[in-house]
Amino acid sequence: MLLSRFWYLILAFALGLSIGGLFLAQTVYNRASRDSMEQALSADTQVVKWYLNDDARRRSSLLLKVCLDETIRKELHKASSKDEKVPQDVKDRTRAALKKLVDEMPAEYQFTSLFAIDQLGRVIGQVGFDQAAGIEHFDMGGFAIVADALHGWVRDDAWVLDDSIYLVVARPVEVDTAQMPAGAVVGLRIVDTSFAKLLSKRSGATVGFFAGGTVKAKASPDGVGATQLDTIVADIKNLAQNEAYKEKGTTKPKVLMDDIGVIYSKIPGEAWDLNAGYVVGRTASVVKTPYDLLQLADAKDKKALPWWIFALVVVVGAGFGLISSVFEHTRPLRTLKAEAERMAKGEIDMLQVSKFRGLYRKIASDLNDGTDKVAAKGGVPRKAADLESVLGP
Repeated sequence: MLLSRFWYLILAFALGLSIGGLFLAQTVYNRASRDSMEQALSADTQVVKWYLNDDARRRSSLLLKVCLDETIRKELHKASSKDEKVPQDVKDRTRAALKKLVDEMPAEYQFTSLFAIDQLGRVIGQVGFDQAAGIEHFDMGGFAIVADALHGWVRDDAWVLDDSIYLVVARPVEVDTAQMPAGAVVGLRIVDTSFAKLLSKRSGATVGFFAGGTVKAKASPDGVGATQLDTIVADIKNLAQNEAYKEKGTTKPKVLMDDIGVIYSKIPGEAWDLNAGYVVGRTASVVKTPYDLLQLADAKDKKALPWWIFALVVVVGAGFGLISSVFEHTRPLRTLKAEAERMAKGEIDMLQVSKFRGLYRKIASDLNDGTDKVAAKGGVPRKAADLESVLGP
């Protein structure tokens, strides 16, 4: 029976090893999935940053046409040459020229608001910023980006105005290159849901923008559920306690509920100090049980398995088990059955112990002793032991 017991031990060990291997594979798969998610989050953060930079460059290029418009140049030069109140007709012509130029821009890169500013920082004309419509002496010269543009520099920035995030670009308007610019043109693009959707479509990232502790816009590619989109912006209120975010402007990858990972980053510019930023999110493809891991295999994966090795192990294992069973179970039982039948027919008086091995030999010997004792109790004289019949020839 030793081989059979040894085989049972091997089977138990193999089963335990297989189950342990499945759980280990689940752990390794989940860890690799989370590592991959963190790498993808870092990549998404960079992609969004690059997109914002590229968007600023493209919009800056669009402003070049505005700066070269003859009406804009003429009216800003006229306004800058006077310290007194700017005539209304100058403002009207400037506004009309701005509106025409905005309408001609591609819809994808169209500005939400556009300002024409004279050398003194006064807004001579604007479109799209209705908040300033009733302000008689609307001045933007205090903004750093405007001051730089009035000194001949091309700049981009990010503002938080009226509880909204704006991406800003500014270019100088030059009439005579030998003199200071006659003014500047400043374009604003509000970061709203349409902008977030366009960014998400172009970059493939699930992204949300926030400022002042509230979400301003969010969007995700097709196939990403609304729950994930809501989850990635759920932890904004805790950013004030994040040291990495306060010092470096970017958090480390953080896993929220349901294995959704996020990275929060500040938007460079004046909005940085107002904690305006964006968040990217991804879901790690984790499995809850080893069975779920097996369910991930498709027909191609199953076809690629080395089935011949599996079949060989099954055949060898089954063969070894059957051979062990034949030698330690089937053959001894058949021998015992044959000897018992001979004994019942009276062909032998005692079982031939030499024909048995292991436990069966002990059973045969005990049966012989028992038979002798029963016969002795019945008054039958006990025969002398026939060594040849007991031990074999």
